[in-house]
Amino acid sequence: MSHTKEKIVLVHGAFHNKDCWNLLIPELQKRGIISHTLTLVGHQSSNNNALSISLRDYVNQVVKMIQDIGESVMLLGHSMGGIIISMVAEQCPHLIRHLIYLTANVPRKKDRMIYMGKQMKSNDESIFLEALEYSFSALSKGRLSLNPDLSGQAFYSEQTPGIQKVWAQKIVNQPFRPYLGKIRWSKEKLQNITKSYIECELDKALTLSQQRFNQKNMTFNHVRTLKSDHSPFLLMPKELAETIFELSQLS
Repeated sequence: MSHTKEKIVLVHGAFHNKDCWNLLIPELQKRGIISHTLTLVGHQSSNNNALSISLRDYVNQVVKMIQDIGESVMLLGHSMGGIIISMVAEQCPHLIRHLIYLTANVPRKKDRMIYMGKQMKSNDESIFLEALEYSFSALSKGRLSLNPDLSGQAFYSEQTPGIQKVWAQKIVNQPFRPYLGKIRWSKEKLQNITKSYIECELDKALTLSQQRFNQKNMTFNHVRTLKSDHSPFLLMPKELAETIFELSQLS
């Protein structure tokens, strides 16, 4: 194995922040992979006004982090993060050697997040839409909120009710303007980047059938399956780290 440490940038999904990676980071470190994480703008707190936050703000933030690292990295996006990493790769493909989509949304070459849910077939097992709330207090700040009980079941379904409750309390109301932003990526820019998808069989937020529908929007070099809910970085960080390490050897 090379003495050069592998570097990975981890991009969290909707309603979360960088704390979700805390159990995964040391497992990756054990395998010689250095993690770089960030909390997307507007995800630090539910209290601040998010009306001005755009999808482009997310993308620019990740691009800056990669540019500051200054060398080729692996880039992993969880859930909504799959949209962000697709756009980042379009902007700086020379700095990314491997894109990893973790039970993630994969946009068409031209898309908007608000349309993506309508493309996928409804699935009775997915309870994410049930969990969505449209409270006036959140909407007035440019945010979407979630029912804490249902969100715990959607994101952390294989955890105990106690752990579901702990993590549901950490959820941040999601800025909604990014859902309206234009998404663009091209085969020409992404063709030289290795692309992998890690699907999660027991996901109740983005079901397995929905994940596989997403996979049709891009050509993947590798697909791996975990017996996990929507949050394998919490449920099985060792297994997820091992899968990422294995994929890193295939770039």
